[in-house]
Amino acid sequence: MPETGLVIAGDIGGTKSLLGAFTPARAAHVPVCEARYDNGKYAGIEEVLSAFIKDNALKGVSAACLALACPIEDNRGTLTNRNWRVDAETLAERFGFARVSLINDLVATAIGSLYLQPGDVHVLQQGRSRPGNRALIAAGTGLGEAALFWDGHAHIPSASEGGHADFAARTDIEMELLARLTGRYGHVSYERVLSGAGLEAVYSFLAYRHDGSDQALTASVIVDEALNKGSVLCSEALDLFVSVYGAEAGNLALKTMAAGGIYIGGGIAPKILKALQNGGFIKAFRDKGRFAGWLSEIPVSVIMNEKTALLGAARHAAGIKG
Repeated sequence: MPETGLVIAGDIGGTKSLLGAFTPARAAHVPVCEARYDNGKYAGIEEVLSAFIKDNALKGVSAACLALACPIEDNRGTLTNRNWRVDAETLAERFGFARVSLINDLVATAIGSLYLQPGDVHVLQQGRSRPGNRALIAAGTGLGEAALFWDGHAHIPSASEGGHADFAARTDIEMELLARLTGRYGHVSYERVLSGAGLEAVYSFLAYRHDGSDQALTASVIVDEALNKGSVLCSEALDLFVSVYGAEAGNLALKTMAAGGIYIGGGIAPKILKALQNGGFIKAFRDKGRFAGWLSEIPVSVIMNEKTALLGAARHAAGIKG
């Protein structure tokens, strides 16, 4: 591939890496090339980048922006759910890039959300369109959260590690779940419930509660069985997961005053869209006492485009702000 002056964008999570090469032109939404890599097959991000550059014969790449599922400080970060240390300066020297920027993956998703088309989202609650802050919550390998603060002219993305805040049980069964998870982990964050591993933990808890058994199923099996009505226990697990998801999305809306809307991102939401539409999510989202009416006016949408973070990273790499 003879293209030069490209920017590499990456969405680097605990499970997979999605990489794309983009032209730096302002209107460029579509990558020149892209590829997905299973992180379990690589020792670090350097190997993934090397494979991407080699596989696509990329020459003259000028810049890169990697969106990482972890906090970023001083252009460095260590993936929360995979022990990869990433240093922008080291990557620039290794690959000869003029500049490398590291940003939080939810910040990248936030930037990308500003460029989504109507077909890229599914509306759960129409709400009322108005200017104001927006926020994102995204369950996948972990749980990410971010805000888009409105300054009167543009949305400014802000990172958050809200997914690691204390899980707040609201019902008797959630209190039982919290007690069981506390015995296992000590500190129980929302990520312990709202993630792939979290859904598995919810199912295991319900199985133990049902008959004292120590059953274990993968998240994908739980979702398939629940959506196809093959297992009552799987359906109960997914319903509880969805309710907690809606409650935390409502918490995030309140904390950020997200009158402009809430986006549901991550890899899980599109797979469980049918369950999200059943009413449990929005019911829990609105269930905030005196603020129930205010929350009912907030637009809530599921991001269906899995490349939103990649688009946001590409925009950032090209120096384009939303």
